[in-house]
Amino acid sequence: MSSSTINLNDPLDGIGQGVSVRTRYKLAILFVISLLLIVMHLTSAWYLVLGHLRNESFYEGWPVTYWASELDSSDERRRGRAAYALDKLGRSAEPAVGPLSDALQRTARTDREYKFRFAVLNTLRQIGPAAEATVPSLIQVIDDPNPFAKWGAIYALKAIGPGASAALPALRRAAQDPVPLTRVISAQAIWAISGDKGFCIAALTSVIEGSDPQAHLSALHTLSEIEPTAPVLTPAIIKILEDDKQSASNLSMAASLMAERSPESRQAISALQGLRNHDDQRVRQAAATALSRIEEGKSNAENQDTPVARP
Repeated sequence: MSSSTINLNDPLDGIGQGVSVRTRYKLAILFVISLLLIVMHLTSAWYLVLGHLRNESFYEGWPVTYWASELDSSDERRRGRAAYALDKLGRSAEPAVGPLSDALQRTARTDREYKFRFAVLNTLRQIGPAAEATVPSLIQVIDDPNPFAKWGAIYALKAIGPGASAALPALRRAAQDPVPLTRVISAQAIWAISGDKGFCIAALTSVIEGSDPQAHLSALHTLSEIEPTAPVLTPAIIKILEDDKQSASNLSMAASLMAERSPESRQAISALQGLRNHDDQRVRQAAATALSRIEEGKSNAENQDTPVARP
């Protein structure tokens, strides 16, 4: 082959006759690396162009579709960073619904992956009804042994609403879970999806009548929204108000719930008066507000019962 002829099978063939084999090998490696860098740069640029054309939201300079593609990375840190980015993008991460669903299905149930899974679940919760396509994947997570993953899936289904009706059988099973808080949020999801008042009242009442004080308030608050006249509500709230072992947060929340109940709230006057000298300002303020509401309701009722004098 003459010196003026280029060997197309070897792009380094024309780099001089005095170059050693080792040097040519190094040059070949540099050539391949350069090509890879060019391809990577063009791919990244394509995501930027595509993101702008689709008017996607950006996080740290990259669009939703870029972060969605990173969910499939073999690098655990890159996957975690992508899940975190999409979580931060919230509802605007809707274009990533498909990859988010795939990520749930292929992620192993290992301790290291739970943060990743929870970030994915929280993103789907924020996306809401537009994440309906992920319902089959979310149903699988309801059976996850980790309670935080389980709760994340249930909250996501609740946010999806009526479009998640396929999850109702799994949610009804979860509403009988040994963990009271799982029963509460399952009832919340069932109510949001189907409006099945009877089932939800029964599930929440079982929690309220149970022995777990941490779940009582959540159940009481949910039940007061579903059925404000439920007979179990007022006695259960008063029981919390009279319990000196309750936290200040629980007491203030119970007082706030009682303030919304009239005329039944009059039954709690004694318990509320006992909280006016509580060490925590939040409790004192909530008790004072509840007592004020009760007094207002009493005055209004008396005015309605007073006959109007006629001239």
